Amino acid sequence: MPGQFFPETPAPASAFGTGPAAALLDALPEPTCVVDGSGTLIAVNRAWIDSCLARGGDLSRAGVGSNHLDVCGEPGRQVATGLRAVLDGAQPSFVHAYPCHAPDASGWGSVHVHTLPGGGALVRHVDTTAQVQSLRALERAEQHDPLTDLLNRRQLTNRLGLALASAEPYSRTAVAVLGLDRFTRVNECLGHDAGDELLRAVAHRLAGGLLPGDVLARGDGDEFTLLRPRCAPGQDAVQIGEDLARRLQEPFRTATTSVSLTASTGVAVGQAPQTAEDLLAHADDARIDARRGGGGRTRAWSPQLRPRSIARLRQEEEVREGLDRGEFALHYQPVVDLRSRRVTGVEALVRWEHPDGLRMPAAFIPHAEQSGAIVPLGKWVLREACRQGAAWSRSGLQLDVAVNFSARQITHPDVITGLSEALTTTGMSAERLLVEVTESTLVEDTELAREAFAAIRALGARTAIDDFGTGYGSLLYLKRYPVSVLKVDRQFVAGLGSRKDDEAIVASVVSLARSVGAVCIAEGVETLEQYAALRRMGCESGQGYLLGRPVPSAQLPLSIVDCERLLADHEATTSPQAVPAAAVAVVRDLLAEGASLQTIAAALNRQGLRSTTGTRWHKASVARVVSTLRREHPVPGSYGAGRAAG
Repeated sequence: MPGQFFPETPAPASAFGTGPAAALLDALPEPTCVVDGSGTLIAVNRAWIDSCLARGGDLSRAGVGSNHLDVCGEPGRQVATGLRAVLDGAQPSFVHAYPCHAPDASGWGSVHVHTLPGGGALVRHVDTTAQVQSLRALERAEQHDPLTDLLNRRQLTNRLGLALASAEPYSRTAVAVLGLDRFTRVNECLGHDAGDELLRAVAHRLAGGLLPGDVLARGDGDEFTLLRPRCAPGQDAVQIGEDLARRLQEPFRTATTSVSLTASTGVAVGQAPQTAEDLLAHADDARIDARRGGGGRTRAWSPQLRPRSIARLRQEEEVREGLDRGEFALHYQPVVDLRSRRVTGVEALVRWEHPDGLRMPAAFIPHAEQSGAIVPLGKWVLREACRQGAAWSRSGLQLDVAVNFSARQITHPDVITGLSEALTTTGMSAERLLVEVTESTLVEDTELAREAFAAIRALGARTAIDDFGTGYGSLLYLKRYPVSVLKVDRQFVAGLGSRKDDEAIVASVVSLARSVGAVCIAEGVETLEQYAALRRMGCESGQGYLLGRPVPSAQLPLSIVDCERLLADHEATTSPQAVPAAAVAVVRDLLAEGASLQTIAAALNRQGLRSTTGTRWHKASVARVVSTLRREHPVPGSYGAGRAAG
């Protein structure tokens, strides 16, 4: 029987010598052998022979007639011990993972031993290199910042807790939090790509000055955190922060310019029984104090800063009070079906109508999350969004409503009860509700989160991953969570038409969503070029300032009309034969006279020349006709000059 025995080895009598059993053994893809009660090989398959020959093995020592218990090396002894236990009847099976090395490569494998009826055992050797490498890559992705490859804040917090717990009674642990001053100006002036490049360069500089034992992590945005588990006796806390910030003194050079940076740094030094959260909060308070002093400074935490910490706690409590006073409101941003050019849904976005002025989520959501007020606030947002969605439905306006859930909400024990109550009491149709969770909230793969996703689907509602593509764990989320919608992060949409890599990423997410049966929604659609690119890619839906800004519920119907008219006019005016000849003549003549867009629109309306969509002319629709004329109907002289831009 080919592949059953080594050619050099005579075939002893065996139940596997011929027949179906031998064929089944030979069909197994993994190197597999059968041993009798003494550990002697009585049959092997073709994969076993091929593997031995490929590794330069000794056929006489690894073929039929040899003994599997006579193996060398530490992994071999462990396998022999497990095999003997199976053969002696002490256990029914045995599995052992081990590293394997070859002259040209290294990898991982596992041996699986199973007892056979009538005695003996089946031994399979499985190559697990791909699985181990994939698992390690995922573990690294969940522990590191994807932009800089530094540890993320969660991992640093864990290490800080261990450092405090294991330190000697007299030892001190230091934490320095560094925030770049006015970094938002870099993004505004040079763009987000240059900003990301700069953050990577900062990370590289800071990492180059670490001492043995130091740990560097990236927090949110432009913040970096240094952990020094053991401070030198008498070392000044301020000096730690200044040494860190000093590495930023030399200007950073980008592809187009040179950028000088300063940083505000806060340092806290402590020891058990202080917690990691305490020390990080103290360092952050000191950083805020340094920034208030004008930036470019380092502050060490002291008890005098405690009143400011109390003030921050007061801000957190103020969120609860604002909720009690009914100061929060929802604005709704349209979501457009890019194929039909119709508004099919909205995203509910919370705003705080504070007595001091309207506050955006960035000003209060972090405080709400820290204080736990995010749970009652989120419950109110859900109920109000469902109430409004049901009201629209009764009036004939059928819209899907997306509601954002925080990490605390999605893992809260009462999350499904709250969802069910909101749907029941408001009359909102479950299939119209979309629960959005950002990638960052899924970093912790908790059983509660998986159960919540499944339960949401069981209710008839749908789930979405917001800001998809910003974390390396994205594919893992699709495997672990039942997802209906993927929302492409705005930073990738912004690069459409100018960055090939962003176009490739968006196209990949669109394709990925389609392959898993999910709908793809692009966020941050701000230009007609981005809109057109997304339609070419086959992206189903989009939202952004081009398609409509977040507005109160009362203003949404008008916003929908404006959005759909914009897209209809764009569709009409991008077709070569879309502009009526009479309208072309009027536009050409008035442009030659230097008329403004508003004047041209008024003239077209007076003459009863409707646009191709049947609506009245306005500045935006005239501007799109002008753009078409510039490409297809060139005119002499002052065409397009003068007041036409107004």
